[in-house]
Amino acid sequence: MRKSIKTYCWNCQDCQWSKVTRHTVSPQQAFALPSNRFEAVHIDIVGPLPPANATTFGHQSARYLLTMVDRSTGWLEATPLESITAEVVAHAFVSSWVSRYGVPLYVITDRGRQFESEFFHSVSSSIGFHRLRTTAYHPQTNGKVERAHRTLKTMLRSRGNDWLTDLPVALLAMHVAPDDQGISPFTRVTGELPMVPRILTSEPLAPTDIRTRLQELLSELPSPHAKTHEPRSYVPKDLEMAEFVWVRVDRVRSPLEAPYSGPYRVKQRTDKFFVIFLPSGNTESVSIDRLKPARLSLPKSAVQPAANSLPEKAAKPEEPMDSSTPRATSSGRRVQFRRHNDYIYY
Repeated sequence: MRKSIKTYCWNCQDCQWSKVTRHTVSPQQAFALPSNRFEAVHIDIVGPLPPANATTFGHQSARYLLTMVDRSTGWLEATPLESITAEVVAHAFVSSWVSRYGVPLYVITDRGRQFESEFFHSVSSSIGFHRLRTTAYHPQTNGKVERAHRTLKTMLRSRGNDWLTDLPVALLAMHVAPDDQGISPFTRVTGELPMVPRILTSEPLAPTDIRTRLQELLSELPSPHAKTHEPRSYVPKDLEMAEFVWVRVDRVRSPLEAPYSGPYRVKQRTDKFFVIFLPSGNTESVSIDRLKPARLSLPKSAVQPAANSLPEKAAKPEEPMDSSTPRATSSGRRVQFRRHNDYIYY
């Protein structure tokens, strides 16, 4: 009876879509670095920002920034925009990145309407780059540019001036700032140390010292497969074989709205995302961190028999067991139960 009750509660659909037990956290995977510089570019939009000075650099009422980050070198470009229509974003990307660094092989974007438009798709086909999209509500996929946003906005906020006026200085600081390995994006792109204002530097180094320092930094670079601290992951065991899944609602919900929607039938499975069927018949890629298995049907052991029918074993009671025979409990202990004459044992 205990097992039947547990199975019945475990398969309750109302509890599955309205209660949160434990979120799925997929294990981290190695981030494959591109072999060449400017091969993979992450782009995104920052804004809306406070109105900038209309006379600054000829930009009138700029409210947005189109940010572009190279995955290999970490080089950042930011272009002010007055609007974020698909035409404006595509023109800014071609004029600010493609004209300077060539056509990338991959462009990683989120699912903003500017990047999902037919115009941006036609631009990617005509120029010749592959457009990769992130899954919904999973900004970690585009974390390269999301982390750059945090640093850039912190710099612009700390200066307290007009953000459009401080933008070139902030970009210079991000270009020449060394990373964890002690190498700046400028050095990764050009192979030389940047020339910066003297007020931002310490004692100048001799050319021989600079060459020696670069050789030391290159020799101390860790392996791309070096072990790092990983957060604890959790993936339900039956998620890999689940035919239906619940999808977590990550947008702002109403007070009595359920935290999950669905269930949705699974079409394709990967290590990081599932492809599910929507009610409209279309398919959607969803991050595995937003999924949990849906248990829609009860197993045969938990199905209650009809009132006018008896189980096959109950139709003919078996001979009572000897009270001296030990029995195993659900925890595995061997015990002996005292026999009662008022009970029927099967």
